[in-house]
Order: sequence, then structure tokens, then C-alpha cells
Amino acid sequence: MGWVHGQGTTNATHDYLFTDLSPHYGINYFRLKQVDFDGASEYSKVLSIPFQGQYLTLSVYPNPVRGHWQIRLTKPLETPGQIILSDLVGRTLHQASLEVGQERWEAPQMPPGSYVLSLKATGGFISKRVTVE
Repeated sequence: MGWVHGQGTTNATHDYLFTDLSPHYGINYFRLKQVDFDGASEYSKVLSIPFQGQYLTLSVYPNPVRGHWQIRLTKPLETPGQIILSDLVGRTLHQASLEVGQERWEAPQMPPGSYVLSLKATGGFISKRVTVE
């Protein structure tokens, strides 16, 4: 998910910050992995953090795409929605309906190139650029 460089060996207390830019609606689980300079590592306890975000966003995983991919929404849809996959000229290549409560969508296999993935739902329109390798 992310990486934060440490302060090295020290007796002083240091605070670190990392922001999850694509949390999922509901409970999110996190843990830290500390890696020492000699390669030894240690994991923290798992923390559960609730997210009740107001705003609907989508993430494409993985991006760039190599084979199988999907989209994830930060919260379940409250009204039916529509996914539109277009080329960069704006031609619709694939369309699918999303149901109320849906949080994920399994995307079709696409040839290499750049695409625009759009989600239309009541209250908004979200677009993401997707690269297929």
C-alpha cells in the first residue's frame, strides 16, 4: 500500500504519517511492517479503522493493468449506477449496470492501450484513466 522511510536507529520518539487515499466503506484493516537496515522485519498488531465516508470514489486495481482487473468503490452504491469504458476518443467500448449496494466490478479483458473508465450514479460522475499493458 505504501512506504514511509524511518529515522534510523535512535532513542528519540518519532511520529510517522501515511494516508490511505482509497479507503473502503466500512472497516479497513491496517498493520505496519518495520524493516531494519539489516533486513530483519517485525509486524505491528492489526488495527481496524472504520470509514463511513460521504463521498463516492472509485479505484482501479491494478493500474496499470496486466491481465485481470477490477474497480472498487469507497462505499456501496445507494442508487443504480452505470460503468462506461471508453477509448481516448470517447467511443464507448463496454457498458455495464451496477446494482444498489454493489462495491466491486470485474472488468473485461482489454487490448493494450489507454482507456477512460466512468461511473455514472445519482449525484455524480467519476472518471479514471486506465492503462492496459
